[in-house]
Amino acid sequence: MPPRRRELYRERTPWAAWVYLLLWGAMGAAAVGVAADRTPGGGAGPLLGGLAILLLGALIQLLFGGLTVVVESDGIRAGLGNGWIFRTRIALDDVDSMQAVTYSPLR
Repeated sequence: MPPRRRELYRERTPWAAWVYLLLWGAMGAAAVGVAADRTPGGGAGPLLGGLAILLLGALIQLLFGGLTVVVESDGIRAGLGNGWIFRTRIALDDVDSMQAVTYSPLR
């Protein structure tokens, strides 16, 4: 087993509030639209479909929501959400300099 890396710093940056509103507004509207289906003999299908849409929204938020950056003793890891599906690793040898900045992507 490889030796465990020492975690020096961890930062989790969530999505902006408008992204959460957009995601849950779209998922909520779709879930209500599916659940409100009044087809005769539909049974529990529309309600389960609406619930499935809400679960999909929760999965999207869990896997892709926000950015996590971890500084370790030998490098930097960065990835989307909690699932680390989209991630990258940067060796400290490849870093020339660092500085703290305030970042706003919309400015």
